[in-house]
Amino acid sequence: MQLDHITLQDASLTHQVRFSSGGGGQNVSCNCRATTGKHSKAGKIYYDPMGQARDLTESRALYNDPANHWAPFTEEDKATW
Repeated sequence: MQLDHITLQDASLTHQVRFSSGGGGQNVSCNCRATTGKHSKAGKIYYDPMGQARDLTESRALYNDPANHWAPFTEEDKATW
């Protein structure tokens, strides 16, 4: 299998989409939503979900909504995937 393009996760970027599974669905988040866990995950960095999505269109809508980001989010930051 040949991959034409791979984007590596880079925690130094203010904005980069983060996907995780949990709660029965696919969670969408961003680097700007990094936080530390409480209780059994105390001190562990995780990315607070913006919400759950069923497909790429829903994921893009969640990610591209500036209200879902904890750092200033401009047109240049929006995903086009």
